[in-house]
Amino acid sequence: MSLTELHTGLLLAGRGLHADRIADGHSYWVFNAEGSKKRVIRLSCTSRAGVFEVKRAATFRATKNKSATHRFSGSVAELLSIVDLELALIAAEAGHRPGEDARSGTEKTAVRPLGTLRTFDPEVVADGVDISRELIYRWQIFDDSNALVGVYIGLARASQGPVRFNRYRNRVRGIQLGLPYSANPNRDYRKVHYALANALEVGARIVFTYLCNCGPDESLAALESRLIAEHDSYGPAAHQLNEKP
Repeated sequence: MSLTELHTGLLLAGRGLHADRIADGHSYWVFNAEGSKKRVIRLSCTSRAGVFEVKRAATFRATKNKSATHRFSGSVAELLSIVDLELALIAAEAGHRPGEDARSGTEKTAVRPLGTLRTFDPEVVADGVDISRELIYRWQIFDDSNALVGVYIGLARASQGPVRFNRYRNRVRGIQLGLPYSANPNRDYRKVHYALANALEVGARIVFTYLCNCGPDESLAALESRLIAEHDSYGPAAHQLNEKP
């Protein structure tokens, strides 16, 4: 597999990974329970096509063992199994200090430890959509009878689709942990954030769809507005999660 295929597969897998570009590959990280940035793995190219170097960052932090860096030539699924082990180590190493909001320094009282949280792992659909281009995405929430109870339409600029997905994951995690949206007390999570967090808590089915790309002569904002109207996702009803038309 190519670096691009592995990179795309990791970002689409629903693990909440963020990525930083490095000289010969990517470095992947997540926020831990304290809101701190924790490295998960580093994936870099070698001189051989299809062979990569993986550094398991959480394993290295725990053991300082050079064997945490090794060659890899497998599939996305095999790489995800490594990622999952690293995420488990990060969950175990997260010593959250009760009462302190890591982002703002303000006092909090209702922060939940990472181990008690439900995992945000929605279905992801990307059929026929180029996620490297400008696109429209859609969130859908279904109840236990598979009736649609929430819908949201959003836009993403070129190469920002997976980034947008991970931002929603982080917003849901912030709500789960009782963290503020930002250090500005006048800013709050949006309706869609609360709807996704509530759906996760009750075990509802959540689907994230890369819906369509924007045509070369098409305005992305105009396309978003048209699809909001078509999906009836703006308004006061509980299922309408867009807050502007």
